[in-house]
This record gives sequence, structure tokens and C-alpha cells, in this order.
Amino acid sequence: MDKTRRLLIIGAVVAFLALVFGQTAVVLYTDWLWFKSLGFSLLFTRVFNIQALLGLVFGLVSGLLFYLNGIFAQRWGGPVVLGSGEYLQFSAMDRLSGNIPSLIKGASILIGVVMAFYGAAQWEPFLNFFYGVPFGKSDPLFGHDIGFYIFKLPFIEFLFGWLFRLLFVMFLATLGIFALRLQIVLSPQGVDFRLPAKRYLILFGTAFFVIMAGYFFLARYDLLYKSRGVVFGAGYADENGLLPALNVMVAISLGTAGAFFYNFFRYNVKAIYGTLAAFAGIYLLGIHIYPMALQRLVVLPNEIAKETPYLMRDIAATRAGYGITSVEERDLSATASLTPESLARNDLTIKNIRLWDHQPLLETYGQIQEIRTYYKFLSVDNDRYYINGEYRQVMLSPRELSYDDLPSRVWINEHQIYTHGYGLTLGVVNQVTREGLPALMIQDIPPVSKTNLKVDRPEIYFGEIDNDYVFVNTRLKEFDYPSGEQNVFTRYEGRDGIPINSVLDKALWALRFSSLKTLLSTDITPGSRILFDRNVYSRVKKLAPFLRIDRDPYMVISGGRLYWLIDGYTSSDLYPYSRRVKGGGNYIRNSVVAVVDAYNGNVEFFIKDAGDPIIRTYANIFPGVFKPLSAMDGDLQNHIRYPHWLFRTQASIYATYHMTEPQTFYNKEDLWEIPGSLRAKDVQMEPYYTIMRLPGEDKEEFILMTPFNPSKKDNLAAWMCAKCDPKEYGKLVVYRFPKQKLIYGPRQIESRINQEPEISRQLSLWDQRGSNVIPGTLLVIPVEESLIYVQPVYLKAETGQIPELKRVIVAYENSIAMEETLEQSLARLFGTRIPTTASAAVSAPAGEAVANLGESAWRHFENARRYLKEENWTAYGEELKKLGDVLKKLKEKK
Repeated sequence: MDKTRRLLIIGAVVAFLALVFGQTAVVLYTDWLWFKSLGFSLLFTRVFNIQALLGLVFGLVSGLLFYLNGIFAQRWGGPVVLGSGEYLQFSAMDRLSGNIPSLIKGASILIGVVMAFYGAAQWEPFLNFFYGVPFGKSDPLFGHDIGFYIFKLPFIEFLFGWLFRLLFVMFLATLGIFALRLQIVLSPQGVDFRLPAKRYLILFGTAFFVIMAGYFFLARYDLLYKSRGVVFGAGYADENGLLPALNVMVAISLGTAGAFFYNFFRYNVKAIYGTLAAFAGIYLLGIHIYPMALQRLVVLPNEIAKETPYLMRDIAATRAGYGITSVEERDLSATASLTPESLARNDLTIKNIRLWDHQPLLETYGQIQEIRTYYKFLSVDNDRYYINGEYRQVMLSPRELSYDDLPSRVWINEHQIYTHGYGLTLGVVNQVTREGLPALMIQDIPPVSKTNLKVDRPEIYFGEIDNDYVFVNTRLKEFDYPSGEQNVFTRYEGRDGIPINSVLDKALWALRFSSLKTLLSTDITPGSRILFDRNVYSRVKKLAPFLRIDRDPYMVISGGRLYWLIDGYTSSDLYPYSRRVKGGGNYIRNSVVAVVDAYNGNVEFFIKDAGDPIIRTYANIFPGVFKPLSAMDGDLQNHIRYPHWLFRTQASIYATYHMTEPQTFYNKEDLWEIPGSLRAKDVQMEPYYTIMRLPGEDKEEFILMTPFNPSKKDNLAAWMCAKCDPKEYGKLVVYRFPKQKLIYGPRQIESRINQEPEISRQLSLWDQRGSNVIPGTLLVIPVEESLIYVQPVYLKAETGQIPELKRVIVAYENSIAMEETLEQSLARLFGTRIPTTASAAVSAPAGEAVANLGESAWRHFENARRYLKEENWTAYGEELKKLGDVLKKLKEKK
């Protein structure tokens, strides 16, 4: 009966292991087919081979060392000699001690398997250790190249961690063996270690302190990432107190190891206790007490003087780590006033002011352009195109297929018939219909274009929605798009997909996706293909798990086809002296852009930052995977944009680290912050894309920008932009306002808008009539050396779902206007219709011009009266001056 039960248990274990490892083998093989189909088999085989090698080496070495230690410990003590009172304990241990060899074998296998997985997971540090390229810069404390810390140190620390873990497990196993062999027994006086056990454990003590010497040696490098006081990285107390103490502890640890080894031959328990007490005392004094005393008694009373050299290291390293060393700073006088003529010179800037926020636009697209319930717009992307010869910013959204919203979610529909989304919706950022809806340049199914942009291949098989696997080119027709009461069907003509040529192939995929219907389906025939991992983010992340992939892919129209562009980052948290940010490490570069064909699914990686040592290391590890940016299609290059996430991170760092003088940095005299909003005080303003002519530049360009406030103030201190067009891509520029002049910030403008009687009355009236007023994002728009502020106002019926753009608020200096269009608001502010390059030659009718001037005069008069009541004499004088200018123009008209 016992034999039968044992066979059943063994059979169940074998079946379980076969199921687990069989499923793993299927996943590995099908993943290899997937990598191979995309032309990236090297990415799979190189990683898999290194994982297998490391797993084998660390598994075998760990298991073997554990086994040899167990066997040696079993034989170490010799025959058991019982003392008085130990017979009862012996009878309890006697039966177990005979199983020690079997227990050692089983435990060795288990330890080997665990350490194999632990070692295999270190494939990336291992490859970086051997392929890492130098940075060409050294840290100021130890003089090592930065590459040592990023590429070499992680694997060295892993080796020490592995040795310590293995030693600890072997120590516990040895204690168990000695307990079974009665080398460790319980006595009335407590736990009694026999002399053979004591000597053997002394060897463990020797090994432990040798490892501790290595630990203290490596701990010196941790000082480069330590934050004590005002400095990130090693400060005065660390370099002059803690670092010498760590060096001493290296020697003390080796000395302690030597003392333990000496006691192996001449055992003296008092000497061992004395050695341990000396070690603990020196550790406590040198590692904790002395550096703390140095910090409090020497550094804090003279902190600026003592920490200045270390602050300089912190500032330089942080600016280098986040790529903000070469930021160009330009000063603005903020003295020139805007006129209709200056706005006309910047007409392309005005035309590209974004009037649609992402969320209202997404809701509107969803209501007017989803066409069918199973289509979804997941996100809105900002880009720029030449629309009928003019450089314009656009907002577009791909129309993807949502399986959750299919009318019938049967297996055939989800995996064979409904396979792809279709087309996109595109509009310029500031054009609105009479109904307050976005004016669309590309719309409907099939795509109808009102511009020179055409979409010839609108099918979206690969997108942002997490859709499941599909089979194409089966006996069933694929749904393409709806056409009235009928549906149009198609067959997949792309290159992606893994062929299914036999029943064995069908069985393979049935196992992979745990789908019996795949195996039983008669519609899947030789020539059919399977597409999976169709989410573009997951697709790129699976190919390059060593990169940080941006979670905001954006779609581009090029040559009539649809492509996804996805930014990839190399990052590390081991750049010496560079301050760390949560979730971002302390070194970040946008080194890669991936291009995914929305129809074919093929992926290409291009190097955006060839000077980054990390991406050069990966290019060495995986030759041929990363192509130079020059190999990218020229039209696609024109649509590369500076990543939003990277810019936001750099801006938040620059808000502090623009202060490069140590004393200014220490006192935080010129600390900036990214503005918040009155509606969400703790939420920072998001950077935004726009097309504008930068001050002092000759041509409009696509940029990403954000403003800065002085810390705990609401006025503006500066604004920062990243250039996105190819000629100067990635250049960061900061424009600083004079400190002696008040420049309104977003929160101040929002407050003034809320206090404007006419605007407040109109918004309250809409609210009372059951409509939901949605204030849009307040945009700060630089025009030459001045600023205008633009805020759209959306209206949504209480029971409706379509936000409509109803008003545009524009603020300039002390004036605010709210009209139905941006042009009308600008005309009200500046006293006349704003001419543009297209209409400057045509003068406005005399009656209309006089009416505009009269309206402007009345507005300045009302503003002057309000400032008089508020006793704001500066603003009062400015309004009277503007009123006088308008009256002069009225006189000229007559």
C-alpha cells in the first residue's frame, strides 16, 4: 500500500512538472517564432543563451557547494559520543540522522534550481559588464569612469549578494546537520556546541568576514548616492568621516577573518568574543558616531563653506545626468507691447494656438466619428503637417477596434472576423465649426480628406488597445468597415504573422493560448497566419525589455500609410552625484525611437542620441538591431517630437538646477516651480506642443514648452521649450523675464478671469440654464517678447455628451476679452481685426474698423474706471494711455 501511494505521488509530481515545463517550452518556442517573424531572432537567442548559461553556472556551482558542504559537515564530527542525559534526545534524532544524505541531495537540487533562476535573471548586468563602453567622464571622489558604476558595479554587487545568500543557506543547513548528528545539543545550561561543530562554524565566520570586507569596500561607492544634508552624494562628513571609516572596516573585517581562522587551530572562546566585540565597537564608532558628530559639530555650523565643493559636484552631475547641461538661456526685456502689426508678423503662431483640450476633443470625436459602437478613440495625438502648403499643428486620433464593445463576442468574431480598426480623425488645433465642433480635415469611413494628406492604407491591426490574438487569411472573410447597411470585407495582405501550415501548428497555438477552439476550427487552413502581441507598447517592450518605453505612442501619416512612433529611453540610477527622482533614476536619455507599421506590425529601432554610452553598449550587445537615425525615412523624421515625459522630468529638475552658483543653490534664492491651477492647486501644469516663432528667430517651428513661477509665487519667472523640428531637434532653450517687472502667471490670469464681471455673469448664466461649463487649459503663448493667455471655454448640455467650444478667452497685460472665436477676442483686445499674411493686403471696411475701435475705447474706459476704484494707479495709467491711442486712431479714421 505504501509503495502504491509513493508511485501515485511520484506520478502526480511528474505530471505537474511536465505540465508546467511543457507550457513554458511552448511559450518559449512560440516567442522565438514571433521574434524570428519580426527579424529580431538575435534579441531572443542572445538573451536566452546568456540566461541559460548563467542559470547553468550559478545553479551547478550553488548546488555543488551546498552538497559538498553538507557531506563534509556530516562527516566532520566523527562518531557521536553521548553524554549523560542525552539518550532521550538521541532516540529522537537517531531515525532522522540516517536520512541526512538524502536530505542533502534534495536540498542541493532545490538550492541549485533557485540559484539558477536567480543567476539567469542577471543577464543584463552580465552583458553590460562585458560590453559596457566608457562615458569618458570620471567621478570626482574615486576617479573611476562613470561606466564603471553603470556597467560594472551592478554585476559585482550581484556576485557578493549571491555569495552571501549561499553562505547563509549553507550555514543554516550546517546547523541542522550538526543538530541531527548531536554536535549541537540542548543541555540544562542551554545550547551546547561540541568542539568539532565550533571549529567548523569558525570557518563560516572566517568566510563571512571576508565577504564583509568586500561589502565594506563596495559600500564606499554607495556614498556617491547618499543624501546627507544639502548635498546629494558624498558630502564633507562622508568624504572625511565615513569614507575613512569604511576603509578601516575593510581592514578590520579581514583582520577579524584572520582571527577567526587562527581560532580554528587554537580555539579560544574568549578571543572570539573579544574579536566580535572589537569589530562591533569599531563599526559603531566609525560608521555611525564619528560621521554624525562630524556633520553636527563641524559641517552644520559652517555648512556653506564646507559643502560648497560638494554642491558643485551635485549641480554638475545632476545637470549632466538629466541632459540639461547645454540648455541655452536667453533674457527677455518684456518692454515691447503687442500691436496688430506684431500679431500679423506672427500670424502662423496665432493660427496654431490650440483651442481643443485632449479630453473634450476625445469625447467629441467619440460622439461624432466612432461611427459604430465597436470603434473607439483611445487617445489624441499632437503633431504637425504641411496642410495645403502651410505649417499647421494638428490633433489626430486613430479609430481602433474594441473587442469589449462587439455586438456579439463569440470566438469567431473576436479571433477571425473582427481583426482591425480603421482610419483616423484629424483636425487643425484651432478650427471650429459654427456649432462649436472641431473642423475635421480627415473624417469618416473610408477616410475622406479635405487636404493634401491622404490615407491609402487605413487598416489598424496594431494599436494601443490591448486586443487579443487573431487569425488572418482563413476561410472566413475579415470585416473591413461598415458601408451603410452593408459591410465591406477584406483579406490581410501584410507581412506580419506566423504561418500555420499543419495540424501540429494549430495544436501548438491552441496550447499557447489555452484555446481548444483553435485546434478544432476548420476555418484555419494552411496559409492562415496568427497575429498576436498587437499592442504597440507591449510589442516594443517585449522586443527591447532593457529600454524604458514611453507609454504615449503617437500615430503618423506618411506616404498614405499609418505608423506608430514610440520613444525609448535608456536610464540608470547609478550616475554618481546626480540627484534621483522617483521612477526616473538619475540618468535619462531619449536614445531610441521605434517605428511600428500599423498594418504590417513590423518594428524598426533608430538611435536618436548616438552619444549615449548606454545605447552604444546595447548596440554592441545586439549588433544590427539599432539603426542610425539617418536610415529612417525622411518624412517620418519630420514627425519625431520631443517626448512629453522626458521634458516634464527635465523641467522639474531645471527648476532647481538652473542655479549653478553654490551659494545661490544652497539658499534657494532663485528657486522655480511649474505653475499649478486654481482648479487643482496641487496638480502641475502639463507641458504642451505648439507651433510658434521663438523670440529672435526667423521661422516658426514645432516646440514643446512649459512656464516657470518663482517658488511660492504666482507670477512668471521664465519659460522653457524643446525644439522638435529636425534641424535643431532636442535643443532646450529657456527665456527669462526681468525680475524687476511683474509678468502675470497662469494662476493670476485665472483669478482675473474669474473676477471679470462680464465673463463671470455669462458663465453663471449658462450654469443656471442646465449646461455644464468646462474651462479649458489656460495656455501661455509667447509672441515676440510678450505673452498672451488663451483659455477655451466648452459647454456640454446636462444630458448631452458632446462638448462644444463656445467661447475663447484671451488675456494680454491688464486686458481680458471673451468672444466666440479667437480672432474676435484678439480684435477686441487690440482694437482692430488682426491682419494675417493671407489677408493683410485687404483692408477692413471703414464702418467695421470704426466699430471695432469704438468697442476697444469703451473697454479701456471701463477698465480704467475699475482700476480707479481699486486704487491701482499703475494699471489705471496704462489703460488711459491705451484709451488715448485708440481715440487718436478714431480721429484719423474721420
